[in-house]
Amino acid sequence: MFAQNFYDRATLQRIEIFFGFTNWDSQLDAATSTDTYIIADSLELTELALIVLE
Repeated sequence: MFAQNFYDRATLQRIEIFFGFTNWDSQLDAATSTDTYIIADSLELTELALIVLE
């Protein structure tokens, strides 16, 4: 995906981040306080058309 199209007002971006462990939330909280990184297993970006009803 090109950065120029990422902020298109007519398109909504869904960003999903997948972790290989079940306690990902507490690991992210702990990483914030220690300024460390948590490695994700995968990342999915999906473009969704935005329909405006008038």
